[in-house]
Amino acid sequence: MSILHGGVYGSRGVEAEAYQEKKKNQVRPIVEQIVNDIDLTVNERRSWTTQGFLICYIVNHRTLFLCICDGTFALRIAFSFLDKIQGDWKAGDAKSFNARLFKEMDFFSNDPSSDKVRSLSSNLESVKNIMKDNIGKMLARGEAIETVLDKTETLKDSSDRFKSSATRLKRRMWWKNVKLWCVIIIVILIIILVITLVACGGFTFDRCRPKSDNQSS
Repeated sequence: MSILHGGVYGSRGVEAEAYQEKKKNQVRPIVEQIVNDIDLTVNERRSWTTQGFLICYIVNHRTLFLCICDGTFALRIAFSFLDKIQGDWKAGDAKSFNARLFKEMDFFSNDPSSDKVRSLSSNLESVKNIMKDNIGKMLARGEAIETVLDKTETLKDSSDRFKSSATRLKRRMWWKNVKLWCVIIIVILIIILVITLVACGGFTFDRCRPKSDNQSS
């Protein structure tokens, strides 16, 4: 798909034009007929197909901007080409404008960025892919967060169990210490009692009584 011809025509005839050589002999008669038939006093934009070609033109201020394309060429790109050359055209600059026409014909025929709709669709597709990738990363991150939360909950449960076990162990150790001290105190009391009994002559405490008590007995 390509632009086969582009041209600018005025009341004096050809101002500037360019052809793709491979279709020049087929396209030239169509161009000559269109240029002769179009009324330059009526500003308009038109397009149609004939003999397998797409014809598009713009008439503005008694100047005709014409292009002929392959029949399957996108209409919107053809008119984008005409709008571009119309914006660039300066009367009396025909010689250098022939080269400009070749350049713009090649650009609008082959460069994807020349099609704003296609370029926008491509950009939207890129944005959509980026969004999908970001959503995928967010979901993966969400799964990771859930895993971390699960591990945190597990650690919390383990911590609670450890705390309960430590409390019970502390309580048991406290009771063991109490029992140990009780045993120690009892042993000490028994030792004191034994020493007292030995020193005082048994349970009668004869040696430990005052002498007056012993004499009266």
